[in-house]
Amino acid sequence: LTTILRAFDDRLSSLGVSRVGSVGQRFDPTQFEAVALDETQPDGEVVAVVSTCLREDTGRLLRSAKVVVGGRSARY
Repeated sequence: LTTILRAFDDRLSSLGVSRVGSVGQRFDPTQFEAVALDETQPDGEVVAVVSTCLREDTGRLLRSAKVVVGGRSARY
């Protein structure tokens, strides 16, 4: 499975597409879509990635990342 994912990432890269977003980043509504809140984690921090963001090398967003965000606020 790891080999398949690596080959997929290599193919995306050859087409000028990269994955963006990881756990620990600050929530950015231009790249992320919050699908859940975790009230036990720091406010505004990405605590889990459900699906990654895909972005062209030109900066154009193809798919926003679906993430779980820490905090109690429903503003995400």
